[in-house]
Amino acid sequence: MLRLCHLLMILLGLGSALVPLQAEVFPLDMGRVGHQVGTLDVARDAGFQNILVSFKLGDKQEYLVNFPETAVYYVRVRQQGTVVWQEAIVALLANSDATRRPRLDWISVPQAVRYRLWLGRYPLRTRWFETQGLAAHLTKVGAPWLIRLRGITAHGELVPVPELRFQWVPATWGRPAPVTPKEPEIFIDLSAPDDDQVVYEPDDKDLLSGPDEGPMSSFVARSMPSNLPPLVRKHEVLVWFRYLREEFSIDKKDRFEAEPSSGLGTGAAGRYYLAPNLLLSGAIDTHATLTDYEAGGTQAPNTEQKRIRLHVALGLDLLNTHIRTTDWSLNLGPVAGLVQMPLQQNEQKFTDYGLHIAGHYHPSRVGLSILFLKSGSREIDSSWIAPWTIWSMQPFLGAYLYNTRHSAGVVTGHFEESGLRFGLERDF
Repeated sequence: MLRLCHLLMILLGLGSALVPLQAEVFPLDMGRVGHQVGTLDVARDAGFQNILVSFKLGDKQEYLVNFPETAVYYVRVRQQGTVVWQEAIVALLANSDATRRPRLDWISVPQAVRYRLWLGRYPLRTRWFETQGLAAHLTKVGAPWLIRLRGITAHGELVPVPELRFQWVPATWGRPAPVTPKEPEIFIDLSAPDDDQVVYEPDDKDLLSGPDEGPMSSFVARSMPSNLPPLVRKHEVLVWFRYLREEFSIDKKDRFEAEPSSGLGTGAAGRYYLAPNLLLSGAIDTHATLTDYEAGGTQAPNTEQKRIRLHVALGLDLLNTHIRTTDWSLNLGPVAGLVQMPLQQNEQKFTDYGLHIAGHYHPSRVGLSILFLKSGSREIDSSWIAPWTIWSMQPFLGAYLYNTRHSAGVVTGHFEESGLRFGLERDF
């Protein structure tokens, strides 16, 4: 029994000692950068040899990170192997007491005339404070807090601070002397009334009540241009041969229903960017096949029918209007089309219009196009452009499915075609 009591006391002692080191989850606000395709790394060292966690970016602004202890951590964003953002942050999990308080030091950032310090945690809104020094004492701030820092240039632009140093220093009353004459310090007491701030920082009292905004939202608002840079999209021309399989039925006074047949065809398509995120596209397919209509009816059309199908579409890239997701595009817009099929007479032509949706993943040159037309017709087309170059052209492979429905008076027709495309593509 005595040994059991000793064991319980040891466990309770260890539990109480570990309370200040309890991990904490903070929402890491990445602003507009979080909506771009890339990788977010959080590490314990500036060289990112000891990565704590890694996320795939592209779908949200805030990412939850579990910080295990009070320390300085390093955050970077990589896109296609290039580091586009890097900063140092502090996770403050332990409370200060009567004998110690936390202190932050940082190196001078070129062109920065002052620095802004953010303290945030869920569900509280972020608060910020400013100083012209290179250090800050945080008195009575409590815990937990996620602390982030930005340098502010004379033009109001915000730049990240790549290095921070966190340490516990002895608590003293009054205003301690600065480390050097060039490093005035700011003393922050979030629990004290506004008038108490005069004792610590009379010159900066008005700066101690910043608006509720996050560090990344301020960075975007101040340092990123309001007009996004244009996308680098190349125009494309494609030509192909295709192998196809088709089925065709016509309802007149009686029904003509063809057996499935196959054949070869040709075609071409093009994509031209009228603006960085405004696409004009079009395609044409043509072929001639022999179709057997002996399955029914007494007024069958000619067994040899030419097929011509074309469409022209205008699409706005929804993924690259107010943000930049350069790897992806999603074009949405109107489409007008023409198809040739025999209903009341041989090789009869019909016009149609509707909605065109096209998505592309540009690094892999993969695309998917869907047409929804007023007649009830549907066209689905997928393509992959291979990375090999042959005389400045690249081979591509595609698959498609056409489901066409048209009416002329009391006559209706249903035409289905599916096939594979083999061709060449060239950028310009």
